[in-house]
Amino acid sequence: MKKALLVVASLLAVSSVMAAMAFSSATVKNDANFSIVDTSGALLAIEAGEHQAAGYEERNDGAEVLVIDFDKGKDGQEYGLQPNSEYTWIDLFKVTNNSENSVDLTIDFEPSESEDDRDLTDADVEIAVNIDGNWKQIDGSDNSITIPNVDPGTSKSIDVRIIQNHDEQTEGESGDDNGLRNFQIVVSAESN
Repeated sequence: MKKALLVVASLLAVSSVMAAMAFSSATVKNDANFSIVDTSGALLAIEAGEHQAAGYEERNDGAEVLVIDFDKGKDGQEYGLQPNSEYTWIDLFKVTNNSENSVDLTIDFEPSESEDDRDLTDADVEIAVNIDGNWKQIDGSDNSITIPNVDPGTSKSIDVRIIQNHDEQTEGESGDDNGLRNFQIVVSAESN
């Protein structure tokens, strides 16, 4: 019994000395890597639907990214939207969570930063987004929609509706720039 007590006391003494010898800083190198891939094959994958309006554009690094051009129609031609009209693109694009965690997805409509572009949220244009049967109006106070708890491997199809309430072009405006809207659709995810 005395031997066991002596061994325990010795171990405590040695561990106290070792704790006093602990380092105050360290640097450890580890290998790490990542790949630049097409937007449709990323951890947060974004895939074009079966519309001419949604397609891919190759960047300088060779990866393809989703590009949405609401003016495109038959054979990829540019047409545009006429005044007093409403257009809906069902399954315009799809977002898939390929990460290992459940995430909250946010889809944000960011207006152009160019002074030459008309604001996305002008009174004569309405944009709404439908996810899982719930349409949400995008307006100047809140240009985003959040989809909570998207599990790994789960996809969400995104529908977009644009309502153009502009009756006529004002004097001095040409048909080419009357109502032109440039904006970005930003998809982000936050682990929950």
